[in-house]
Amino acid sequence: MTLLLSDADLFVNDELLLEYERYIHRVLGLCHLYLLISNRAQRIDPSRQSLDVCRPFFPESQYADIVHAATCLEAGATIVTNDAHFKKIQEAGLIEVWSISEAMREILDKGN
Repeated sequence: MTLLLSDADLFVNDELLLEYERYIHRVLGLCHLYLLISNRAQRIDPSRQSLDVCRPFFPESQYADIVHAATCLEAGATIVTNDAHFKKIQEAGLIEVWSISEAMREILDKGN
C-alpha cells in the first residue's frame, strides 16, 4: 500500500491488469484496491520490438512474463517479483529485477 500512496510510478500492461483483476478483485474480493491500482497506474502497451528483445529470456509458455519485461524495458522501470523466470533477463542487465523483500527494503529506506 505504501507504494500506491507514494510518488513512485506504477506501470502496468493489459496482461498485468488482468492478473490483478483476477487475483485482487475476484479472489480476494478487494474491489477498492483493484480500482486504486488500475486508476493510479500508467498503462503501457509494449511494442513488438520490445517483446522481441525480451522473448529469448523466457520459456514460450510464459507470454505474460515477456509482456511484463517488455513493459519495464520501455518504461525504464524495475520489476518487483519473486518469479524465477526473470533471472536470465536480470543477469543480462536488460531490466532491473527486485524481489519483493528487496522492494520493501527500498521503499522503507526511502521513507526514513
